Amino acid sequence: PQPVPAPAPVRREPLFLQRVRPAIRGELIAVNAELHYIRVHTVHGSDLIHHQFGAAVAELGDMGVQIHRSWWVSATAARRYSGGDRPML
Repeated sequence: PQPVPAPAPVRREPLFLQRVRPAIRGELIAVNAELHYIRVHTVHGSDLIHHQFGAAVAELGDMGVQIHRSWWVSATAARRYSGGDRPML
């Protein structure tokens, strides 16, 4: 019998994206904190929703990188990332 390939991991859309207006939903680019809200940036525009920034970053997991205390950027949207003492995106 031939080995069965392992199924590809399923990437579930973060729950907070359900609060984004349907016209704005799409590929996620970045999220930034604005007081008690987060601004969600997608390829279709941006929307401001009531959600904690830390909770959003936790939901996103390894899909990107938090580049500042108030900004998270998708790994697919970043052209280049270099770590070290002073990380640059």
